[in-house]
Amino acid sequence: MNIFKLYRVLTTFLRVLHPGHLLGNRNGWLTGMALLILMGCAQDSVPVKRENIVGRWRSQRGWFTLSFYADGRFKKQEQGDGLRLLSGGFFMLDSDSRWSLSGEKLIAGRVVFKIRRLTPDTMVIQFGDDPSFRFRRVESDVPGLGKNAIRKERVRHRGVSSIGRRSSRRSDVIQILGGSVLDGVTSTAVSPKGRFVYTAAWKADTIGIFAKDFDTGQLEFKKALTDSDRLQGSVALRLSPGGNYAAVVTVGSKTVVLYQRDKETGSLEYLDTASGPAGEAPLFRDPNAVAFSADGRYLFVVDAAGGGGVASVEIRPKEGLDWVQHNRGWAGCFEGARGIARHPHKPILYVSSRKANTLTVLGYDKTTGRTAVGQTLDADEGELECLDGAFGVSVCPDGRFVYTTGGRFGGRNAVGVFEVTPKGLLRFVQSMENDMPGLRGGNEIAVSRNGRRVYVAATLGNAVGVLARNSRSGKVSYSGHLSDHMAGAAGLSIGPLGRYLYIAAENQDAILVYDAGTQSVY
Repeated sequence: MNIFKLYRVLTTFLRVLHPGHLLGNRNGWLTGMALLILMGCAQDSVPVKRENIVGRWRSQRGWFTLSFYADGRFKKQEQGDGLRLLSGGFFMLDSDSRWSLSGEKLIAGRVVFKIRRLTPDTMVIQFGDDPSFRFRRVESDVPGLGKNAIRKERVRHRGVSSIGRRSSRRSDVIQILGGSVLDGVTSTAVSPKGRFVYTAAWKADTIGIFAKDFDTGQLEFKKALTDSDRLQGSVALRLSPGGNYAAVVTVGSKTVVLYQRDKETGSLEYLDTASGPAGEAPLFRDPNAVAFSADGRYLFVVDAAGGGGVASVEIRPKEGLDWVQHNRGWAGCFEGARGIARHPHKPILYVSSRKANTLTVLGYDKTTGRTAVGQTLDADEGELECLDGAFGVSVCPDGRFVYTTGGRFGGRNAVGVFEVTPKGLLRFVQSMENDMPGLRGGNEIAVSRNGRRVYVAATLGNAVGVLARNSRSGKVSYSGHLSDHMAGAAGLSIGPLGRYLYIAAENQDAILVYDAGTQSVY
């Protein structure tokens, strides 16, 4: 019998007789020493435990090694000062750390992990916001692996761990869809009841229509609308609050295109196109974002070029689109305008402009659709540096706070938080920049349906950041990020029940479906 197996059998027997054994009991230690002496006399020498390295991290100041011993025990060995213990049982290595197993690089950059489970035969490690991996001892006859080999398995779960915080639930990718329909996809939109998902792809000049499976959240391709004239350079698609219409803005055709939507089949029927007042030369120069009024009667289109502006277009069911106004704001506040969001309860719009470095409050008349500037916040004012390169903007579901991103085309990679006053104006609350590792090139931003999470599409960082949100104060804190197959994350939308997240990966020509667990997670 193997000497170590014999030792384990004897020590198990002694635990029954002496519960204090191996816990500091003097008699237990004396008994154990006697056993070792006897075993040493039985052989010429006690064999050295054979070690197989499971994984190794390296930093500038040291190594951290997880080792597996041939007798079936896992061991955690710490070396060097590059490893730091954080609260909540999390470990962190320096920013230059790497994780490798059999030459396969899995993680680059900052490494935060937790040993979730450690047993004689199994070790499960959670790498911050990435999936867990299980290392299991198996009997193997493969040459070079030895009898006690290591099997690495991905553990499917939804736990995400914030640095220094209690573990929370997280999203998990369940589907990746690609194809020519999604060539250069930058926008996704979910129907009000969650039955259909729509995409806009600027390279393909195409709108994609997908049906959603309610049980799995996965998408099934239904139809593609391709029109190189009307849909050239389609960059953003939005649905009206009631789901009757779909509006698409195009940077190639320089228009806003309106479609009638069939709620039962999800199909779209072309209605009209607008680029400026009837009978006049096209006014749009760089339209790139659109929003509906709360009653679905008006469209508000953001134009970035020529000093920028916000156009109002009325939707007439039997006549199509009717031009109302082109508001250029004051002092160039709309220059480089890129994002627009509507307040859920008030006739107010919020517009972010990357060149002007501003966030503008724009009121609109529910009867005429005309707009007027009520407030402009500038990055040069006090603590408002988060508006440098302001790009995306979103309002939380209860309408109490507004959130901005930046950095997609220059400026700061920051998230700004603003409180909405009773009159709909904004008051600065928070700027978050240095606490978001890897989130570069902030694009679209969205708040979960129950307001507990804020998602940030980081195009240059190839990730979507997950921020925990305090519902009372509106402040956010970094929880982690989603990065699997996320090249050029640009657009994102959340299903009506808050369970599924749909992300447009522009540089990967794909959309990703993430399962965020139950609605209570958000």
